[in-house]
Amino acid sequence: LLNKIFVSLHAPFWLFSAFAYLIVYLPLFFILYKRCDFPHVAILFTIGFFLAFLLSGLRQSMSISLTLLALYFFAKKKPLYYILFVILLIVSISIHKSSAVVVLFIPLSFIKFKFRYFLVLFPLFLIMFFLSDRLFELIYYSFSGGPYLPASYGNGLTFFAYLLMFSIIVLMNYSSTLPALITKCFTKIDSKDIRIFSYFNNDSNNDSQFFNLLMWGSVLFVFFMSFMRGNLVFPRLAWFFLPYLNIGLTNSISRIRSKSGELVFIVLLSLFYIVYFYVFTLRANALDVVPYETFF
Repeated sequence: LLNKIFVSLHAPFWLFSAFAYLIVYLPLFFILYKRCDFPHVAILFTIGFFLAFLLSGLRQSMSISLTLLALYFFAKKKPLYYILFVILLIVSISIHKSSAVVVLFIPLSFIKFKFRYFLVLFPLFLIMFFLSDRLFELIYYSFSGGPYLPASYGNGLTFFAYLLMFSIIVLMNYSSTLPALITKCFTKIDSKDIRIFSYFNNDSNNDSQFFNLLMWGSVLFVFFMSFMRGNLVFPRLAWFFLPYLNIGLTNSISRIRSKSGELVFIVLLSLFYIVYFYVFTLRANALDVVPYETFF
């Protein structure tokens, strides 16, 4: 419909592109502004990823952004916001049908993520990553009787980078040890003060539905990416949950109770996002569509 409107107006392609990019970036920046303690850091990752993805995945980029906004309204738990959620989800599905995957995500938003889940998920993700190609080969051979050629997406370093990001989110929010150790590097703290780092261990504090979305969104992203060596469909589904990994990792900075420690973490995380964009997207040319280094 959007395409037909611009064609009927004889609008130039750059105007259509600019309008489409607004649909992608405005909801994303709105969510980062509302839900990120350090939105300027999260924007680095968002711009880096979506600038590359927009060149070959415009429809899905628009859909990702709209579903993120839809789930933000869903977490508000008010009738009007539920209506906005349904409208945005319908529009998103009409743009890219794969966004229907977020419907499966909704029940998880009512389940509180616990640290013991991480202890099970971490080794499970590793097993799925190393065995995914064999798994798809077995499934394909069982149904077709022919050989299966795995369609790998990116490389192993990409998956381990995501697994590391997910692990940091969990350890910074569900363990007092890591944030306390980082803080202690920059300021003197008493052992009795370590309890202040266990905020999310308290169930009364960990009741935010958006935080549940944040944690389970990160889980689903790593889950889908663990199949990157076997099938290209799963990584495409994973992108709908990538913003949660970004928000969760960026918000982990606020768990450091030292201004100088926060600054160091901000600088390191910003450099990581820049290196991630260059190494995993540009140099790897993961989407294999256009020369991203030229674009960069």
